[in-house]
Amino acid sequence: MKTISLLCLGLFLCVWENTYAQPLTIQWQKCLGGSLGDGAAAIKQYSNGDILVGGSTISNDGDVSGNHSLNHNDIWITRLDSTGILLWQRCYGGTLDEQATSLLITDDGGFICAGFTTSMDGDLTGVNIPGNGDYWVFKCDSSGTIEWQNCYGGSNEDLPDQIIQSYEGGYALIGRTDSYDHDVIGLHDTLSTAFDIWVTRIDSMGNIQWAKCFGGTANDLGISIALCPDSGYVIFGNTYSNDGDINGSHGAWDYWVAKIDKMGNIQWGKCYGGFFEEGSPAFGAQGQIITDITGGYVFLGQTNSFDGDVTGSHGGPDCWLVKLDSAGIIQWQKCLGGTSIDWGNSVCQISDSTYVILSSTSSNDGDITGHHYQTDFWVANIDLSGDIIWQNCYGGNCIDNGSSIAETIDGGLIFVGGTCSNDGDVSGNHGQWDMWVVKLAPLHDGISTPQNPITDFSLYQNQNNETIDVSFYANGNEKINLQLIDITGRVLLQKIISASSGFNKQQLQTPNTGTGVYLMRLQNNGGAVTKKLVVY
Repeated sequence: MKTISLLCLGLFLCVWENTYAQPLTIQWQKCLGGSLGDGAAAIKQYSNGDILVGGSTISNDGDVSGNHSLNHNDIWITRLDSTGILLWQRCYGGTLDEQATSLLITDDGGFICAGFTTSMDGDLTGVNIPGNGDYWVFKCDSSGTIEWQNCYGGSNEDLPDQIIQSYEGGYALIGRTDSYDHDVIGLHDTLSTAFDIWVTRIDSMGNIQWAKCFGGTANDLGISIALCPDSGYVIFGNTYSNDGDINGSHGAWDYWVAKIDKMGNIQWGKCYGGFFEEGSPAFGAQGQIITDITGGYVFLGQTNSFDGDVTGSHGGPDCWLVKLDSAGIIQWQKCLGGTSIDWGNSVCQISDSTYVILSSTSSNDGDITGHHYQTDFWVANIDLSGDIIWQNCYGGNCIDNGSSIAETIDGGLIFVGGTCSNDGDVSGNHGQWDMWVVKLAPLHDGISTPQNPITDFSLYQNQNNETIDVSFYANGNEKINLQLIDITGRVLLQKIISASSGFNKQQLQTPNTGTGVYLMRLQNNGGAVTKKLVVY
């Protein structure tokens, strides 16, 4: 019996028709914060269009209230409507430092946040805290009220970078640790002077199911983690090691990608890079890995090399975008940027299967045009061969650093980061650093594409694995074309559904297909909405 697993893309299919050179324009932008320092790390969109942003703040004025200490960062979560109006905001933490690193929207309309904490009071009163500087995960309802929380780590420093949802309903976290006790077992440096990559699997209530250290006796930093079709994970990090779990180092810092099974056992691992440094570990691990819809993986980071796996350097540190097959073999790699400093932060695969990257850049040559001053947000749309379709700089005359990007339900893009600008594309800065949220309009024949009337599209696997329930909401009575598509674009199943205004549900027999990644698409006159279906 095949097992079906569902991974929601939550994206509307859009078509880019011969307008590939035209960048997306700003539909709206919003500075969020107070008079002190505020920054953002993650952004997500709800199915109703609301936007959730997670980061940190030292402020307690302007948009910010409820900060636990003016001398230290709190985690700061904001919820906006689809036009950028602030619906609510909450500060989370204690009297020491907290910072959000990753967010997930949960099926019940709430969210889960991963970050780090050094506090033992405030929201963390009564929480079992292994050490001073731990992973902190808390689950909230739709209004931001904490439902459960937990800290993970040991006596030393434990810093998370990303949380994702697992197929079994819990979560997986990746980050770094130099602890050797409490929740942490198997640190490779027995003197505890170097970090390991630390991956932790927790259930839906935050209880640890397993935790693994990966790396060698030098520093290894976890950056990003993604689900694989077999219920395992692909992990992405920086490494200075060439022993333990790590081999094949090119010199200095390399990127390390490893495929692990659902219990955390390594199936393969490879180093990627050249003689010089990959990544910017001195400034914190940056970059992201995603599973690719055609199979394999794509990661984004930064390279200073021009040899080994790296070709096409522009002369300065470049964004480095690499496509791997399912065994970790490089299919193509691209250096993106100019002759100044460029580093990649976030990558996503959008509905037309191309990639969008969010980087920070101080270049104004090579691949990059339109630079404002100092550091800008740089957004580029990349085709399946790694070539730029369109690119644009966004920002002002101060420092603007991007952190996270996603496709929106109307076929546009939304991204977030930090800014100290108050000119150019940026307005409304509260002083010093603000969160900067930017919504880019969808592109279709030069005008905004109307939102598809199909919403709340979901897939549910029945326990017998023989049927799948397809649910969606339609704004009117209409015919819906349902298609199951393989990664080559071949239509395996097609069915016309007569939808009525309101909530609709359709039960389908599990298709007799092989294991792999498929798309299930609903299409009407207004466009199409699609979700990824993983059969393993």
